[in-house]
Amino acid sequence: MAIPIDQAVTSFESLISTIEKDGQTYYWFAYLIAQPALRERLSAEKGVEQSYRNLDSIVVKQRILYIILLFLFGAVVVSGLYILAGIAVVLAAIVYMHFKKKKIVADICSCLFLQDFKEFFFAKKTLYQIGEFYGQEYKILSLVDGIAISDRAVWSAFIITFFVTYFIYPLNPGYIFLCVIASLYIVRAIANTPFIYKHIK
Repeated sequence: MAIPIDQAVTSFESLISTIEKDGQTYYWFAYLIAQPALRERLSAEKGVEQSYRNLDSIVVKQRILYIILLFLFGAVVVSGLYILAGIAVVLAAIVYMHFKKKKIVADICSCLFLQDFKEFFFAKKTLYQIGEFYGQEYKILSLVDGIAISDRAVWSAFIITFFVTYFIYPLNPGYIFLCVIASLYIVRAIANTPFIYKHIK
């Protein structure tokens, strides 16, 4: 029996939209679909293996950019070098690739959800319940735990970076802003790596 729309908890469309738009949700589902058993199962679907290859390619490029960004960030903080253009360009490239990755992860998750659930399932479960289901199924940390890890890391990065660039190595406001943004991207990327997720579950 169909559930009235005003009583529905979520929907397939809203779930996919959340993965595309919410960074923390995206990171957890990206980790989920990277599980070897799940990747093997989904890759049997037409076009999904190519989506995984595209995702792998972007991940490698982003890691290189993060290393460059970390170097530039360190140069600003430690040496006082003002490499504004370099930081801005690398940040822009990272953000662009981040949005491309979100779309690919959402596409792969669409296939996963359509394989595992009937349409009415989404009206009865919240995003966090679905995350809990997959966390138990693949023995990984839950979506809620993943979000908590990311939140703590990002707030710590914000406080430390602002303190360092404002009080210890005083920079002008424009550079402080860039350094804070750069550190947030670096720390959030590290906090949401498979290594961290695997060792905290």
